[in-house]
Amino acid sequence: MREDSIQQFRSANREDLAEKEAQELEILKNYLPEDLTDEELDKIIQETIKELNASSKKRFWKSYQRSNTKSTRKSRQQKKLVN
Repeated sequence: MREDSIQQFRSANREDLAEKEAQELEILKNYLPEDLTDEELDKIIQETIKELNASSKKRFWKSYQRSNTKSTRKSRQQKKLVN
């Protein structure tokens, strides 16, 4: 979200606001956990799919709701793993 704001500020030639947002983002990154790798995310998704026996798209949504990460990246990875 902050990256989007930075990009929009720069597009509007508001480098002052973009720089402020970038500095705040750097501070926040110190408190956020590291992103999972695709392999780590795949492992979590596969374990959840196996636990729920989510072999169909219908059951896929249960695995989506049960996993702890929320992102489009997670959704892409899950769709790759469920038929």
